[in-house]
Amino acid sequence: MLFGIEGLLGLEVESVHLRLGGPPFGLMLGRPLWEEEMTQSSRFRRLLQQDGMIVAPGAYDCITAKLIEQAGFAAVYMTGAGTAASLGYPDFGLVTMSEMVANAGRLAAAVEVPVVADADTGYGNEINVFRTVREFESRGVAGIHIED
Repeated sequence: MLFGIEGLLGLEVESVHLRLGGPPFGLMLGRPLWEEEMTQSSRFRRLLQQDGMIVAPGAYDCITAKLIEQAGFAAVYMTGAGTAASLGYPDFGLVTMSEMVANAGRLAAAVEVPVVADADTGYGNEINVFRTVREFESRGVAGIHIED
């Protein structure tokens, strides 16, 4: 039976580290938790810095995103046309920002590779584009593209 923090977390902990000048503590599970996690955006930037082309097949749901990841591709592209079709709409700009962001967030949560999403026209003027970027960012999406 595990007691203390191990029991609370339901896992065995190698050690607990206190660190001055940083987060109050980190659990040692092979590495300190206070080390900054690499975000999907930074993973995608790293991919862009490499030579060659990045092939990111299109996904419209979590199953297709997982299949793309399992096939060994470095990134997933959330297709706007596929997302619209999965909701029963043609690709005529009928899907709202909230619906696109929600789908992109599900895909990003389902896979470990970066997800790049179709953000249509940014859903309005400059202020709306600012909000669009923030919404996709908050869901863990690595990048978006905006059409004019």
